[in-house]
Amino acid sequence: MKDIYELLNDIEIDESEFEEMSVNDIERAKVKKTLKNSIKRKNNWKKKGIAVASAGIITTSVLGMAFPSYAKDIPIVRDIFAVLDIFETGVYKDYKKNSNDIDVTKVSNGISITINDAIFDGSTIIYTYTIESDRDLGDKPNVSDDVSIKGNFTSGMTGNSICEKVDENTYIGQSVRTISDFVKDKKDSIDFKINIDRLASFGSSPEEYKEEKGKWKFNISLDAVKGNTQVVNQSVEKEGIEAIIEEININPMSMNIVYTQKDSEEVMNKWDRTDISVDIRDDLGNVYQGEDNGGSGNTKGVMTWSKTFEKLKDGATKLIITPKATLSMNTKDNSGGVMFDEDGNEIDITSDRTGEGERKEIVFDEIIIELNK
Repeated sequence: MKDIYELLNDIEIDESEFEEMSVNDIERAKVKKTLKNSIKRKNNWKKKGIAVASAGIITTSVLGMAFPSYAKDIPIVRDIFAVLDIFETGVYKDYKKNSNDIDVTKVSNGISITINDAIFDGSTIIYTYTIESDRDLGDKPNVSDDVSIKGNFTSGMTGNSICEKVDENTYIGQSVRTISDFVKDKKDSIDFKINIDRLASFGSSPEEYKEEKGKWKFNISLDAVKGNTQVVNQSVEKEGIEAIIEEININPMSMNIVYTQKDSEEVMNKWDRTDISVDIRDDLGNVYQGEDNGGSGNTKGVMTWSKTFEKLKDGATKLIITPKATLSMNTKDNSGGVMFDEDGNEIDITSDRTGEGERKEIVFDEIIIELNK
């Protein structure tokens, strides 16, 4: 595949047709990083018992706007997984070549939505999409995409999504859904429906809010990307919190770590929120970037999480996992919402506490995993 410079060299351009663009520092840095990497690779949230996933957004629209007629011909735009790597971790850099081409388009209310690619790793679905409209939908439209899974499962899903403008009335997006029941019981295949019924633009004030309604429905079936699951079941404990590494799944595009935290009664009584994440490096010195998938649990201090990391480096035989816990107190500014008791009664969990709230971090001892060959 040609790199970006080769593709641009093949384009005949009249310089008088260019308009000077105003870009911010993030956009400028993103483009520089992408071009640099292209040259190098020329050949190639939680109240006890509740899990919430969140995502930040980084603008990635410069190239598509600068060369709209050729956007689909440039690899960075063609690979939506890579373009919308919102935390710039590199986790999704190998997803495109392992994904399934869907390329199904639905049109409603003058807006077409195409599901481009989708991939399933046994517990998490990730899909990309393109939106083409006959009117402006804002710079970062909110896509109301409801995902329903065929079959019986008792828990919910966590996830995140992002949608960015890349050209006039043209947008690309990515959505991630992790099915909690499947985290420790991975499936070989999945049938699911995507129902999109609203595209919203919030703007910078309530007066700028606008939405477009329609009916965009998709039925998708996927086989899971084959991977090797290794049961670990090793734990460490510190200050009343136990971190248990349950298993590791290594597949061609990523590593997925499943881990459980158990909070003591003392910890539960003192702290409103206790969240655990994990850092990973290997015996070769490589440090792996990852993104949290959220988790599920109960009101008794037990929570199971999963986190996806970039794929295993060649030659690595060991993984060194370091769990880290963040303990915090809820305040009016950092909490809110509701939870449900065992009888289905709604409980308001908004705190009356003011101020920033007490916070503490705990770093656990390392867990060393000998990888199966």
